[in-house]
Amino acid sequence: MRGGIDSIFLDDDPGDVLPLFPSQILPEVLLALTTSDRHLALREKIVATAYLSGTTLYSCATTHGLREAQKRGLQVVSRIDLADFHSAVQHVFGPGLIDRATYRLAKLRPALSARSRLWPEQLLVAVVLALACVLAGLLSDKGYVYLTIGVLTGVLFAMVVALRIFALTPLARERLAIAPGLPQDQLPIYSVLVPLFRETAVLHQLLGALMALNYPVAKLDIKLILEESDDDMRRAVAALPLPDHFDVIVVPSGNPQTKPRALSYALQFTRGSLVTIYDSEDIPDRNQLKDAASIFAQRDEKLACLQAVLSFYNANENWLTRQFTAEYAVLFNLLLPQLSACGLPLPLGGTSNHFRVKALVDAGGWDPFNVTEDADLGYRLARLGYTTDCFSSHTYEEANIRL
Repeated sequence: MRGGIDSIFLDDDPGDVLPLFPSQILPEVLLALTTSDRHLALREKIVATAYLSGTTLYSCATTHGLREAQKRGLQVVSRIDLADFHSAVQHVFGPGLIDRATYRLAKLRPALSARSRLWPEQLLVAVVLALACVLAGLLSDKGYVYLTIGVLTGVLFAMVVALRIFALTPLARERLAIAPGLPQDQLPIYSVLVPLFRETAVLHQLLGALMALNYPVAKLDIKLILEESDDDMRRAVAALPLPDHFDVIVVPSGNPQTKPRALSYALQFTRGSLVTIYDSEDIPDRNQLKDAASIFAQRDEKLACLQAVLSFYNANENWLTRQFTAEYAVLFNLLLPQLSACGLPLPLGGTSNHFRVKALVDAGGWDPFNVTEDADLGYRLARLGYTTDCFSSHTYEEANIRL
C-alpha cells in the first residue's frame, strides 16, 4: 500500500483560465447567500458571487465544482482559492455548523441523546432500588439478599451466554447476497468520511487504500476529517497534493472532542446520497462501495444501514492478535448476521457502516456525547423504524499487538 503514492496525487487546478475571486470579500459574499445557495457552497464548493439583471454568477473552488456547475448550467465567471474558501467558510459558518453538529440530536430527540446522563425518572428508580437493597439487608437475612442479587446478575450473564449460543444455530436466511452491479451511470454519489486524530504514521497506507476503491472518481466524495488542535496531522495532510475528489474538513475546537462530533460536523459538507465511515488503519475491499450501492438500490428506503465484515490483516502476528481476530470473527460472522436475519437491531461496528444519508439525518446523525456512537446509532435507527443489514464485503484493520 505504501508504494507509488505520489504518482496518484495529480490533478489540474480548477478553471485555470478563470480570474481569481478576491478573497477579502469572500466572507461578505458567503454571509449574503440564501439557504439553497449556502447548501450548494458547502457541498459542491460553488458560490453565488454576483446577481446581475436576473442572472446569478458563480465562482468555483475545485475542478469538481466547475464540472458540477457546467452540468447544472450555471454561469461560472471566476475561481476561488481552495484555502481561502475553507478559511472563509470556517469564519462565517463555523460556529453555526459546529453548534448544529454538537447539539442537533439533543434538541431534536433529547430522550435519545447522551447529553443528559439520567432523566429524573431514571434517577428516582435507581435511588429507590438502592434504598430497597439497603433496607432489605437491614431488615432481613443478608444471605437471602445476597442470593437474590446473585440470581439476578446470574440471569443477566446467562442471557449473554444464550445470545452467543443462539448465534451458532442455523441462520434464518443466508447472509445478504451482493446484488448485481449497477451500471456506472446509475451509481449514486458516495461520500466517505475518514476521521483522523494524531495518526500520521498510517496516513500513506490509508490514502493508498482509499485510492484503490473501485468507484467512479467523479461520483466519489472523500472527506478527511481533522481536528483544529491537531497541528501535526494538519501539516501532514497539507503536504500531500490530494486529488479533487478528496476534501479536508477541519473541525473547530470545542467540547466534547469526540469522533461522533467530528462525523456530524463533516456530514454537513457531504455530496453523496450514500455515506460510509472508514478508520485510519482500514483497508476495505476495492468493490465495497459498489456492492453496498447495489444492495441499497434493490431494497426499499427502510434499509438505512449496511454493516460490512471487519477483520484483521495481522491475525497471526502473535497470541493477542489471534484473540482479537477470534472475537471479531464471532461478532461479524456469527452474531450480527444472526441478529440481522431475525430482524433485530444491530450494534454497529464503528467503521464500514454504509448509510442512506436521508435516514441518517432523520435519525439525528451521531451523538457527540456518546463514545459508543456506533452501537447507539444502530439501536436508534431501529427505534425509528429503520432496518440494518450485514453484507459480505470485508474491511481489514490492524489488531493491537501489545497488552
